[in-house]
Amino acid sequence: MPSTNGHGPKRAILYARVSGEEQAKKGYSLADQLDALRDWCSKNDHEIVDEVQDMGFSGAYLERPGLDQIRETVTDGNVDAVVVLFRDRIARGVYAQLLSEEFRDHGARLVALNSRGDDSPDGELGDNILDVIAAWERKKIAERMNRGKRRKAKEGKVVAGPRPNYGFRFNERRDGYLVDEDKMVVVRRIFRMVGAEGMTLNAARCALEKEGILTPSGRRVWSRQYLRNCIYDDTYLSHAFEEISQLVTPEVAASLDPSRNYGVWWYGTERHIYAQRRELAPEGTLRYKKVKRSAPAPREEWIAVPVPDAGVPQEWVLAAREAIRDNEWVSSAGDKVWELTGGVIRCADCGRAMSVNYIRAKGRGYYRCTGRYNGGIENRCSRGHTVRAELAEARVWRFVSEILADPHRLAQGLEKMLENERQPSVGEDGTSWLRRIAEIDVKQERLLNLHLGGDITTEQFRAKSAELEEARAAAEDQLEAARSLLVRLKDIERSKDALISHYASLVPQALSELSSEEKNRIYKMMHLHILAQRDGTLIADWGCNVLPQPPGSCRTLGR
Repeated sequence: MPSTNGHGPKRAILYARVSGEEQAKKGYSLADQLDALRDWCSKNDHEIVDEVQDMGFSGAYLERPGLDQIRETVTDGNVDAVVVLFRDRIARGVYAQLLSEEFRDHGARLVALNSRGDDSPDGELGDNILDVIAAWERKKIAERMNRGKRRKAKEGKVVAGPRPNYGFRFNERRDGYLVDEDKMVVVRRIFRMVGAEGMTLNAARCALEKEGILTPSGRRVWSRQYLRNCIYDDTYLSHAFEEISQLVTPEVAASLDPSRNYGVWWYGTERHIYAQRRELAPEGTLRYKKVKRSAPAPREEWIAVPVPDAGVPQEWVLAAREAIRDNEWVSSAGDKVWELTGGVIRCADCGRAMSVNYIRAKGRGYYRCTGRYNGGIENRCSRGHTVRAELAEARVWRFVSEILADPHRLAQGLEKMLENERQPSVGEDGTSWLRRIAEIDVKQERLLNLHLGGDITTEQFRAKSAELEEARAAAEDQLEAARSLLVRLKDIERSKDALISHYASLVPQALSELSSEEKNRIYKMMHLHILAQRDGTLIADWGCNVLPQPPGSCRTLGR
């Protein structure tokens, strides 16, 4: 129903979001949000044209399927209002302001039921202050939680995670460990095999599998890397009271029995960074993923927490560590370079890179999806099919060598790839974001002058200053993205020149004599992706973004 002439109800999209089950328990459930929004629309003469939900996505990022749908609808001019319960339901901090401006540019308003403002400058300032306060509260909550966990660890208490170390169980308060004898028997067995009996990690792994002993996660196949991590875990290393007292506070040491030994559970060994990412799936649809990056924390920041002695003789632990200290990593790829590794060949089901599993008894290698064995049960790829390496490599090389033999076709493909990489909205070199940062700096200076002149209160200054700082951080992120894109484009340009000037000039006979390393280098310079289907079909994704495409850019290489 039209509303541009001022008659009839306005068209509204309802948007509800929760980050996870915990928010739903606290009264932020999607159903509760939508009920409140429907009631508001009924009382304020708004016609509901759509209801959009995002479950399990953080408001700190714009990469969400429901939000993308709303932005597309608003851009088409088919809505007058986007209605949310709280402003932080649609976005946090400066992103809420950016979305509000984006909606306004297309004739729609962002309506938050907790907003006390309107479209006037004063109303906008009020909403922005609400955003700043909400962001400040979240940061304070995160800071308090982190500080509380560290204080808990310094008090000698375990900070409980999803599950305890193998061989232990949580006490009733979930702040300490108790020995789980049924599982600790397996841990002691691992140390005895490697530390006392001199068995290799692979032999120990095979022994556990042969006896049908399940891993901590319930799998039948044990990982050598898990056994290695177990051997180096101080939780299982017996420490005398004198050693423990040097690692903990005097208060914690006083609570321990000096006649007993203890293990050490370390808190704060890693730092984690979380993000959301939008990417193109092999079939051409958008896929949304949560990304977690971990990095080791400085050793001086680790906090030692005493736990019950695991009952593993100290000499076994030290002998096991010494036995594997000089171990070299043995790749499952065998003793050669495989041409399609390094992200060239990918699983068509989940988009992950495929790795090589070399069967020495057969003398053959197979490409298999890394998502089949990594990523946890929920994110694990269901694909069990492998691809025979030598056959896949032969088909891919036939395809690529045909391109290299035709310099004109090679140049066309690389130009197409450059076109796909360019994003006009980002800016060629980030100039627009540099300008935005400069504008924010000027606003900060003016704000300071207003505060010094007594024109605004200290509370107003702090609130607006925090908002500008957040806006500046967001602009810096966009500037970095623009510069990263520029670097990638230059890399493709350099690859293009090298491919055309060198490899495309080789005669077919010389091309056939290139080594596996050289072929792998060519594929990466071409930014070639090979998508492996379940039926064994290979699709060459080169110079295009969406599959399928006409031959020449994306091409089916057969089975």
